[in-house]
Amino acid sequence: MGGFVRGDVIFSHQGKPYYLRLTLGALAEICAFCDCNNPAGLAKVLRGAEPEVIIKFITALARPAHGNLEFKNLNMAEVMAGLADVFERAFAPLSKGESGDE
Repeated sequence: MGGFVRGDVIFSHQGKPYYLRLTLGALAEICAFCDCNNPAGLAKVLRGAEPEVIIKFITALARPAHGNLEFKNLNMAEVMAGLADVFERAFAPLSKGESGDE
């Protein structure tokens, strides 16, 4: 577990902030349960995902900073905004041909 690091997205649930962090481990976990191997495949899964799948995404992204958590009663609009921010921060620099480093 740890504090905020560059690239984290803060997600608030029931008044408590959580850091969503896209690590290689989180990405591997997400790809495994979505049965996909690229960002386009992840986007396709997310577009039509049921709440149970979205909860798996959030749990995998929160685990590096917070350990094992169990999310319930999530506001799906807020969750989807948080997920979009995480993946945009991770992949947008690549699509622009940037290294992502300052």
